[in-house]
Amino acid sequence: MNITKWSKQQYEEKKLKNPVFIEKVSPFLKIDGDSYILDWDVFLKSERENKLNNIQIVKNFSKSMTTWAGNGFQRVQQHVYNTRIAICQKCEFWEEHGNMGMGKCLKCGCGKGKHWLPHEQCPIGLWGKEQ
Repeated sequence: MNITKWSKQQYEEKKLKNPVFIEKVSPFLKIDGDSYILDWDVFLKSERENKLNNIQIVKNFSKSMTTWAGNGFQRVQQHVYNTRIAICQKCEFWEEHGNMGMGKCLKCGCGKGKHWLPHEQCPIGLWGKEQ
C-alpha cells in the first residue's frame, strides 16, 4: 500500500499552496484524529478509470474541426462564449487549471476553444448548440 499521512497543519499548507490538488484528492482522504491519510493506490485507480481515453479526445477534436471547417469557420458571439465559460466554471467536471492553465472538461476533454464553436454542446447538457 502506498500511503501518505499529513498532519492538520501540513494539510492546510498544501491546501493553500495547491488547492486544485487538494480538491482532487479530498474525496479519497481519511481523517484519523488530527491526521489526513491518502491511499495513493485507491486515488490513482480512480483517476485511471475516470480519465478520458486520449485516442477518443483526438477523434472528438478531429471531428469537431472538420465540422467547423465545413461550416466556414463560424464562431459564436462573445456573449455566448462568455455564458458558456461561466456555466462550465461552475460545473463539478471543469478543471480550471487543466490543459496547462486553459481549463479542461473532465467529461469530454475539451478546453476553452470548444466554447467558440457553434456546432458544439456540453456533454452533460448544460449548454447547447447555437443555431
